[in-house]
Amino acid sequence: MTGAGASGPGKTAEAQRVERQGREGAGARGGSGTDRVELSALGRALNASAASREQRITQLSALHQAGRYAVDPQRVGKALVQEGLQESAGSSK
Repeated sequence: MTGAGASGPGKTAEAQRVERQGREGAGARGGSGTDRVELSALGRALNASAASREQRITQLSALHQAGRYAVDPQRVGKALVQEGLQESAGSSK
């Protein structure tokens, strides 16, 4: 925006009305309503996933350092080919 305030002439009346309602509603409830709940649930899921991933990395690292981590080359090869085919099919659409 150039030279106009946030609710200046550059915004439509509808945008200004929605913006005012959002500020008033957020202040009255102390939050943003159901979006906050959804984001919190998403955050918990992401944190759980990150913790699980970190635990798996620690486990694999210990196996590798002990010399007991063995990769199945056929399984890796199949996974690479499958991923390549999926990416190829997705980009041709």
